[in-house]
Amino acid sequence: MKKIHILFFFLNLTFFNSTFATLNYVLTVLNPGYTALTGGTAVSNFNWGCGDGMVSSSLPIGFTFVYNGTSYTTFEISDNGELFLGSSYTCNDNCGGTCNFSEKEPANLSSGTDRPAICPLWDDMAFNSSSSGASYKTTGTAGNHILTVEWKLMDWKYNNSNTPHGTISFQVVLYESPVGQIDFIYQQEAQALGTGVKAPTARIGLMGASGDYYSTNEAGATPSKSVETTVINKPATGVLLRWTDPTTLPVELLFFKGTVQGNNVILTWGTVTETDNDYFTISRSTNATDFKNITYIKGAGNSTALLSYSYTDFAVSDSFDVLYYRLQQTDFNGKTSYKEIVPISVLKDKPPTIYFNHNSEQLTISNFKKEGYFVIDIMDVLGRSIFQKEIEVIKGNDAFSILIPLTEEGIFFVKISETNGNIVSQSKFVK
Repeated sequence: MKKIHILFFFLNLTFFNSTFATLNYVLTVLNPGYTALTGGTAVSNFNWGCGDGMVSSSLPIGFTFVYNGTSYTTFEISDNGELFLGSSYTCNDNCGGTCNFSEKEPANLSSGTDRPAICPLWDDMAFNSSSSGASYKTTGTAGNHILTVEWKLMDWKYNNSNTPHGTISFQVVLYESPVGQIDFIYQQEAQALGTGVKAPTARIGLMGASGDYYSTNEAGATPSKSVETTVINKPATGVLLRWTDPTTLPVELLFFKGTVQGNNVILTWGTVTETDNDYFTISRSTNATDFKNITYIKGAGNSTALLSYSYTDFAVSDSFDVLYYRLQQTDFNGKTSYKEIVPISVLKDKPPTIYFNHNSEQLTISNFKKEGYFVIDIMDVLGRSIFQKEIEVIKGNDAFSILIPLTEEGIFFVKISETNGNIVSQSKFVK
């Protein structure tokens, strides 16, 4: 199995100058949030004072990035939301000289001539103000480098002279490992999209070197190699569209999911193939960004069989509504790849606790993880409402008490509802 991968790699290096493989990527949608790039290198002569239709000079990736089997060490970007791999242009940019930039509009992944290209949001754009711009930064260590490129405060469509500007920020992230992985991340910004001739008609996707492409919408739904989707809405802030090349991954993952049972989270995952897979790492986070390793699970090494794995995270804290779990894979040579992130609602199947104090006639409700206005309804065994009270629950205050003046003894039921009638919880108590 390993020898076949090595042979294929050398064949690609031999012929990449004349033959390009057909695009082969898988799209996964995540929602980790948007983190603005800090400490990056600003793209010089590439800002709001330089006009429209610009292309940057050739910039260093900082490592060898493999896109669909071909290696690249440099990139260029346009102010129209494209990233070009390699050095396609002889000019520096439109601010410093003449530039034959052919791909302004219409955005068309299938017939675009400047290829290969990565298109997080390709349309007629321009920088919004003096605070806008483009920057890039390479981080990480050898074998696990990451390049982040950010377009900050872009006018979509180009409309510096009139409002609305349709302002948006977005990033492209290129990975050394997993080989060829690409992320698109978005932040909507405040100004609304324009209408009429200023209405957006963007493309989101990938362009291959030989004319093929992938196209998807702002939500990352149903990527297509035959139908181009016209994007007319801003992608949600924090949404992440992740493109991975399945032929380069040491582990072909079938699934990764989690379920809540009581105070425990049970994580399960399965693999179709494994190549030199030493072990898996399970990490946990409260914000989908800062992860802490919680366990290591031995991998199968090399396998072409369907394999299943599981891990139970015991006594999970309910201090947070959602926890994020990440599955990471490590080769025998120490190289790592991040496979999947799953959000787990740890409040699921955890109803509030109801206690009635006979002496004080107070009903105490604890572990109530919601906020807002609610109706407390006390009913007898015949379903008749004998007491009702509206309360306000403030965030962080998950316990409260209510005086319930009951004249009779017996079994009673407590129904907690939102003001629109949606039932949050039902339970019973005995007086």
